[in-house]
Amino acid sequence: SGGPDSMLTAYLIYGRFIRQGYDTGNLFFLHCNHKVRPGNTEDEQFIRSHFEGTQLIVCTRTGKGKTSEEELRKWRYLEFNKRTATYGIDRLTFGHNLTDRIETTFLNLLRGAKLNGFIAIQQEGNHHLLPGVKVIRPILEMTKAEVMHICKEHKIPYRKDPTNTEATTSMRNKLRNKVLPPLYKLSHKQTATTNTFIESMKHIYRQID
Repeated sequence: SGGPDSMLTAYLIYGRFIRQGYDTGNLFFLHCNHKVRPGNTEDEQFIRSHFEGTQLIVCTRTGKGKTSEEELRKWRYLEFNKRTATYGIDRLTFGHNLTDRIETTFLNLLRGAKLNGFIAIQQEGNHHLLPGVKVIRPILEMTKAEVMHICKEHKIPYRKDPTNTEATTSMRNKLRNKVLPPLYKLSHKQTATTNTFIESMKHIYRQID
């Protein structure tokens, strides 16, 4: 997407390929332009410029008008399926972090989740919308604050999505901006890398996994 999570993940994966001497001909970067806000065009330009010289695949949505987060998600995964089939890709790496995982857990609980819904996204596994493809999430144990800190420390550029701070755009954004921050504040050891509520969730995930 060009955000800090995906940019850090891209840097880590590319760096591993270089250090281990892997063939970068087997590495693809995939960007989805949703065409739902003016900033999407600038996001794509940023990605094209930054990933010049790599195997970059850009998918552009042709639909117009307002659409839901779920509809956009379905479109993305449809594109993932098309591209993995076209290029023979058997692994997809996503930039989901621990804060995303906690948000998904609470979102699933509100929807009436069972244990699998509480566990939510995992570091490795399969996805029902991506048959035959292994999904990997290497930064899933990092909080958003840790991701931002690493990007700043190592001067990794990224784009900001202003809709992430709009509580009215989706249920996830309401959780992210209105519900969960008070829980974080009630916790002890409130620093960029330590928060007892987050640490508790991390321990629970590890035990259940």
